[in-house]
Amino acid sequence: MQPLIQFFPSLSEQRQFFLLALLRAYPVTSVLDLGCGEGNLLGILCRPTISLPVSDDFDIRYGISPDASVRCAADNYPAWFLKRVAGLDTQDEALKRAEREIDLTDNDSWFTPRPRWSDLSSQLWKGDLQTYNPIFREFDAIVSSEVIEHLHEDVLDSYCPMVLGRYAPDIAIITTPGYEFNQLFSRPESPSNHDSTNGRYWGLPDPTKRTSRLFRHNDHKFEWTRAEFRSWCEKNAQTWGYAVEVSGVGTSLEPDLWGRDKDLIEDGVPLYATQTAVFRRYRERGEHRLLYEQQAIHELQRILGDRTTKHQLVVERVYEGNLDPGKGMPTAMSHETILELVKNALSEWIGCGEAEIADLWNIDAISIACRGSLEVLYNALIAGGIVAECHNSRDGRTSAEWEWVEPEKRARWARRVRWTYYVPRRQISGWDDATADERRVIPITDKSQWQDSEKPGARGIDSWWD
Repeated sequence: MQPLIQFFPSLSEQRQFFLLALLRAYPVTSVLDLGCGEGNLLGILCRPTISLPVSDDFDIRYGISPDASVRCAADNYPAWFLKRVAGLDTQDEALKRAEREIDLTDNDSWFTPRPRWSDLSSQLWKGDLQTYNPIFREFDAIVSSEVIEHLHEDVLDSYCPMVLGRYAPDIAIITTPGYEFNQLFSRPESPSNHDSTNGRYWGLPDPTKRTSRLFRHNDHKFEWTRAEFRSWCEKNAQTWGYAVEVSGVGTSLEPDLWGRDKDLIEDGVPLYATQTAVFRRYRERGEHRLLYEQQAIHELQRILGDRTTKHQLVVERVYEGNLDPGKGMPTAMSHETILELVKNALSEWIGCGEAEIADLWNIDAISIACRGSLEVLYNALIAGGIVAECHNSRDGRTSAEWEWVEPEKRARWARRVRWTYYVPRRQISGWDDATADERRVIPITDKSQWQDSEKPGARGIDSWWD
């Protein structure tokens, strides 16, 4: 029988999307994952960024509208430019799996390495949350996803003094299960922990015996209601100089058959399976950092006493940006060379006369020729005389070799480039009779090779005007 609750994407994937979207939205260069587990998040963070950072006035200089309606994934999810990532966990087996996740040199991996424009260092540490690690003060963002509910009371009490008080990141992100959502996993007429849908008991008794609640995991020390979680977050945010936003992720794919999800809506906010909190450090808090740190030290000593344990560095790896222009690498290739690579990409790889900037950039030869700078590609197109799409003659053709397609509608990466001189390979005279080696050297921009049906300005075999 169909389960009562279905998530799509899976709840763990929705949490990961939430974390990645937040980290992209802030200009962080370093991320620490406390309770990193098997390293799923770290594996993504270690992957090369799509490009080097663009200038703040990029869109203004290249005439890109902030209200552009046509966007691609690279526009919706800005690239991060991380220099450092690290993870902490207590379990040896989890850390071994995390090491495999961050090993992007594994030939058996499904992930195909892309050009890396700058260095990235990664570390895996073994240890508990009560142990202070001075290196962790250097991270811009700290993440703890599905961690705090596993902590014993004394460890939980020390979590915020340690993370917000001593490490004091610019942003800290926490996720934890939402207790109120648990009731949706079983039918209302069933016993409190019995799911008659699949004939098994649902939920696990509180192992601490502090409550009569049923939890999702046998190692959870608590699962909070929305009010309890919000109260804990707001209290600690006020104590340690942060603003906090409490929300959540994860709703069922189908509405609850008995309407319980609607009954639990608060202020128009649905009931989420996972609760989230985003702590942002107040700017003025930096002026009193020492005071907050002294307060945290006293609080931690009261809770934990004197501790002399240290974290153990298990893995340290540096991914070198072997194409980093700051390391004396050759500068970007000439505009003419880049445009020839674009023509080759449209002919050989994409197979039509136009493509989005993101599609062109995904061809390593082009992004490497630009040395990771999107501005170089835009400048090459401008040097090639690119113009906004226009139909200034009866047959809809223009004399310009390059055109922007619907430029007013398209964002930075979704900008569409049209090569108006494009000729499908099969329309080039002598193409069918040529050998594979001969085809590689037929100059497709040589006008003498074009058939009459494909003069300059033609827009591809299926799109020219009658």
